Amino acid sequence: MIIDSHTHFGTMDKFNMPAKLLLKSMEKYKIDYSIVSNIESTEFTCELEPIPKKFPSRQLAANEKTLSLLKKYPAINFVMVHMGLGTDNKKAIDYIAQLDNLYGDTSWVSLESTLRAVEKCGSHKILFGTDSPIDGIDTYEKYLELIEGLRKKLPTKDFENLMFHNAIKLFKLEL
Repeated sequence: MIIDSHTHFGTMDKFNMPAKLLLKSMEKYKIDYSIVSNIESTEFTCELEPIPKKFPSRQLAANEKTLSLLKKYPAINFVMVHMGLGTDNKKAIDYIAQLDNLYGDTSWVSLESTLRAVEKCGSHKILFGTDSPIDGIDTYEKYLELIEGLRKKLPTKDFENLMFHNAIKLFKLEL
């Protein structure tokens, strides 16, 4: 079973991700379930230009607020998607390891960083996520190497934690 804990629908900047595209992609790559959010909360355009402040939500500001909420409300669980997009992921992994109510996902994260996160945080703190269908129907294609690398390098229990057990537990899914 595979549960993608980080998928999208919606339109923002150059991204147009209708729900039907996500469903077709999931079917093509045999993804059983996904947790879906609206893409309309972004920080930068495709050219890495800041989104004008007139837009209602900015991811960077939201992340700063979230870190303060993590400490204020330790009984509420949060997922740090991308684990520090555009970085070596070390700071994000440190946060995830230190905060019991913070989890990470694998969207835009290398195999090496994912393995480092599992080693430092434990397999129970990392979820499989992809940002699908951000690159179209074949977004999952670039994650096949990650999936196979994790399958080969992790014990079965740890692999299954990342691929579905953690999402079932964290989101209280009844499958």
